[in-house]
Amino acid sequence: IISEEQSLRYVQKKLSFNPKLNDAGPMEWLRARTLWFYLNVPIKFKAPPMVGDENLPEFVSLDDTRTRWLNIRKEWADYLEKMPAEVVGKAVYRHPIAGRLGWPGMFTFFTTHFNRHLKQIRRTLRQTA
Repeated sequence: IISEEQSLRYVQKKLSFNPKLNDAGPMEWLRARTLWFYLNVPIKFKAPPMVGDENLPEFVSLDDTRTRWLNIRKEWADYLEKMPAEVVGKAVYRHPIAGRLGWPGMFTFFTTHFNRHLKQIRRTLRQTA
């Protein structure tokens, strides 16, 4: 959730001052594929400081988490509906590790990142059962 919230804030800020953006091309595709691979290897990585443990609440209910998740997803949907057509094929998003990505690469990251954490949660639940 934090990652997707921070990503939306980044994109909103980036596009707020009408920057010169490069077209997303083969390099952005390669970065997205590399990031996909990186997130699918069974190696533990330290989270970036902006989404580290110090930014997580000690306790949060499942209902509050669900509400926050649905809110950020709605914010993304609203933002994308209003997004100017001229930025559709651009490398707008900057991932902290992979660098510039196009929109498909960003959403692939979101999906892969979510699935990585889902596997971790399921593994943890199996270990504690």
